[in-house]
Amino acid sequence: EATNNTTCVKTLKVTEEVKPVLVCDSLDVSDTEIELGQSITLTGKGKATNTKVTGYIFRVNGDKFKETNKASENIAVFKPTKVGEYTFKLVVKGEND
Repeated sequence: EATNNTTCVKTLKVTEEVKPVLVCDSLDVSDTEIELGQSITLTGKGKATNTKVTGYIFRVNGDKFKETNKASENIAVFKPTKVGEYTFKLVVKGEND
C-alpha cells in the first residue's frame, strides 16, 4: 500500500452487550403480626443499572394485589380478609418489562 494520504484506517472495539439489571433492595412491612381487621403498609425499594425503575408489583402468597407504574409509587397497604400467614414479594419493574 502507498504510504501517502490515500488510505484511512479506523479501529472498531466490540464489547459484551451491557444488560439492564434490576434489584430489589428492600421490602419493609409496618408490622409482622396484626389482628383481623387491621392493615399493614409495605414499602418497597429497588434500584436499576443501565435501565430505570418504572414501578413495582406487590404480591401476597403469589397473587398480585397492587401494581404501580412509577418508581415513586413504592407503597402498598394490605388488609387481610382471613386469619393465617401471608408471604409478601416485591417485583421491581424496569423499562421494557
